[in-house]
Amino acid sequence: MISVFSILSSLLFLTFGIAIALLLGRNRELLASFGVKVIPLLAILSLIRVLIPADVEAAYVINSYTILPALQSFFEMQVVGSITVSEALLTVWIAGTVIFLTANLIKLLFAYKNLNTLRLVVDEKLLRIAAELGLPDGAVLLSPDIVVPISIGFFRPKIYLPIMNLTDAEFRIVLRHERQHIVSGDSWVKLFYMVLAAALWWNPVVHIFREKLDDILEYRCDQAVLKGSSETERIIYTETLLTVARQAAAFPGQRKRLGAVGFLSSHPENTLITRTNLILRGKENYVVAKLISLVCIALFIGSYFVIWQSAYPTPDLMPGVEVSINAENSYLVHIEGDQYELWYYGVHVDTLKENEIQSKPFDELEVLDKGEER
Repeated sequence: MISVFSILSSLLFLTFGIAIALLLGRNRELLASFGVKVIPLLAILSLIRVLIPADVEAAYVINSYTILPALQSFFEMQVVGSITVSEALLTVWIAGTVIFLTANLIKLLFAYKNLNTLRLVVDEKLLRIAAELGLPDGAVLLSPDIVVPISIGFFRPKIYLPIMNLTDAEFRIVLRHERQHIVSGDSWVKLFYMVLAAALWWNPVVHIFREKLDDILEYRCDQAVLKGSSETERIIYTETLLTVARQAAAFPGQRKRLGAVGFLSSHPENTLITRTNLILRGKENYVVAKLISLVCIALFIGSYFVIWQSAYPTPDLMPGVEVSINAENSYLVHIEGDQYELWYYGVHVDTLKENEIQSKPFDELEVLDKGEER
């Protein structure tokens, strides 16, 4: 059974993780090192947390006497007929997800359709360089209809290059960069974040991170291509990047490429300085990514050992009120695991553990399954 706590904790877990990524992302190098890698991990762990709300016998229970009971009462309110607030919100959530996902898939399909209309040019020199780099036949295409190099596709990705005045060495750098996008599965990464943004369309943090995704992928790709390279090689790489940017600036056409990743990001004027600084600095920091991943996993495991649940004051703890719990006025409802709700005159008043109901007067009460409340 998926509990309110499981949903809330997983959504908070994911949102908190992305927010931390954005805050640390003020340092571009840190964001490039861990942003793309850690957030999918957070999303997967959050999904597992929702779908597998397992109980751990040794879990520490935090009783909420105000927030969760108020939320539970609100979600159980009927808004139209027998439709509750939770059912209405779930309907809106699913409808928004379907609309968002459909709109983005349509854009993606149009992008692929437009690719089929591109004029293609054969360049023997380019084909020779592509073969030298181990790229398969037909994987590199040249077109005068695009302004920046891009790679696009999922199962049979292709590299599209514009008509550029580059040397052989510069063409090799551009193709190595695009090949790295393919090897890293960056088209799949963008698809993953598109689906995540659709599922959490109401969460602004997810959309803010997705807006930065193109830049992050470029930082990461630069690091991968230049791993172990010399200072001279980094300077040549930077000069090639600036050359491509200058030639692209002469043709201010489309730069947003849904589903595509390329040598320049969607906002090259905002990231070019940062990219060149990172390239020339030559530092790679993956320790932070590993540490944050370990913290995420530790928090995920720890979340199973803490249960936040609704609780109500037990009748015999109410000052000035004498009560007698017996089989005539009270009963127990088994929720899940070792958790039992205590109902007194038809009102849920407390949640008890199995070891607590072994003693009087609880051991004399009838035990019902969830959904059989009187």
